[in-house]
Amino acid sequence: MSMKKKALLIIDNDHRDGESEQIEDKLKDLTEWLDIRVLFRSERISLDSVADSFFSRPSSADLEERGWSLVGEGKEYDFLILYVDMEFASEHSLEELWSERIEKYICSSELDSEEIWKLFCGNSHSGKRIYITPKRKDNLGAIKSIFRIFLHKQMDNIREKDKRDVEIRYYLTTQRLPFRSTDSSERLIPACSSIYKLAESLKKDKLYLSSDVMELLPPNIRNSLKETREDGDLYSYSFNLLT
Repeated sequence: MSMKKKALLIIDNDHRDGESEQIEDKLKDLTEWLDIRVLFRSERISLDSVADSFFSRPSSADLEERGWSLVGEGKEYDFLILYVDMEFASEHSLEELWSERIEKYICSSELDSEEIWKLFCGNSHSGKRIYITPKRKDNLGAIKSIFRIFLHKQMDNIREKDKRDVEIRYYLTTQRLPFRSTDSSERLIPACSSIYKLAESLKKDKLYLSSDVMELLPPNIRNSLKETREDGDLYSYSFNLLT
């Protein structure tokens, strides 16, 4: 997607409360291809500094498109959040399981560097992990990587018939989080604790999504899934690969 052009509209007269919102509403048809800001002239405002700031900063659309390249240490961003936990037979190697069952999809070379998932919470000894990727205007690649995990697990179950040596719980949601590049074991912030607590009640081998993720699904994916309404704003989906 090409970068949006910017337009700063400066209007004479101060103290026009609410008028900028009205004007922006009238210009909303232009926002598909313009990043517009309406500003009333005021002696208290340096127009040069406002213009420099406006034209130098990335537009909201650019932020949504660029993803990880604009995520800075300690700052808050809107992320897609994937919670995963596994129960498995003791003979399995934990790191091999994470690599083979989960990370081969969400860290795949099929995802570009802006939408790849990164470990946010959980460590090498944990069977529970939270991965994040920046929420963008187009999240299709990142979301499809989650469905590839889910479908691969179901195909494994069919091939191995009744042998279910690894059970996985999935929960996909969005949230505003502070990004930290420290060791993930230090990141069990309240938002993550809430996700852990919620996930304890979810069934294994179903894909659970919050309602805000539902809105990000393209129609061809959303319409192909069987929906079951759960308590609150959760939805669960299962694929029937035999039909």
